Amino acid sequence: MGTANGIYCRYCGSTPAATVDIRGHRRFLIFMQFVNYPGPFCRDCGLAIYRKMTQESLWIGWWGVLSVVINPLTMLTNLVSRSALMALPPSIPGGPRLPMNPGRPLYQRPAVIAFLAVLVILILLVVILSATS
Repeated sequence: MGTANGIYCRYCGSTPAATVDIRGHRRFLIFMQFVNYPGPFCRDCGLAIYRKMTQESLWIGWWGVLSVVINPLTMLTNLVSRSALMALPPSIPGGPRLPMNPGRPLYQRPAVIAFLAVLVILILLVVILSATS
């Protein structure tokens, strides 16, 4: 129990945990939605939620003029939370549930790969169009 810090994950009850908020941004054609998952989280549960929210924000967070600014800021603030979670040692189960499975890293998820492919295509189009002008 030398790694326990007295803070318990709100989802699984494991310790140690970090008191961080993980945010997401969703933009639809008519409205936008801000999502907030307040902690504390153990490392596994926090990473699972961080990866889920980042994937959703990458995929459906850009569909508006303001969202082009809001979405990257939301994802940047989540990097601070992610670094706090990554600094935690492995969870010590002690609650009613097991810690969440963080799943594959972001760079191995199909939605993120598709987003990056679209981004590369858009950058290439801009470069080609600016070169021909």
